[in-house]
Amino acid sequence: DNCLHKLITLRRMLDNREQLALALNNLGYLYYEEGKYNEAREVYLEGLDIIRLLESGRSRYFLLASLADLERDCGYYEKAREYYQEALLLVGANEPYMRCETLTHLATVYRWQGRAEAAMTCVQDAMTIARSHQLLAAYQEAHIESMHIKLQPYNIRTVAHEGQKY
Repeated sequence: DNCLHKLITLRRMLDNREQLALALNNLGYLYYEEGKYNEAREVYLEGLDIIRLLESGRSRYFLLASLADLERDCGYYEKAREYYQEALLLVGANEPYMRCETLTHLATVYRWQGRAEAAMTCVQDAMTIARSHQLLAAYQEAHIESMHIKLQPYNIRTVAHEGQKY
């Protein structure tokens, strides 16, 4: 935690916005793992504000995906869906692994909302991409999600961190 704060301070001094945004993404992930969801959200949003001024789609993608994961896990499914969809627009077809991963995570949001058909469409797209690019890990992740959808198509998830509303 202290090392990340020092790195962020250094990146600010050097005015390296892309590296600063990535360091903020890492700090946000640390907060997320520690259960500090509000702090994670603030850091992710700061990183997005910094990176929006740059042309770096890849760094912006990582921040959007991280923020989407956080919102999904806190039960803010519509916000998560919006962030995942924005991330998908950024990666396009150029990053098949990241596209597969994002589609699979979006499928989880749809499944938790009880939207099995939309969820299945996402995982089928992810599996098609993974198969065509020989991405075994991405295919397996999408396949596992498809099994969850088939076994529990209307399993609406309750908010895991109800005390973390903001």
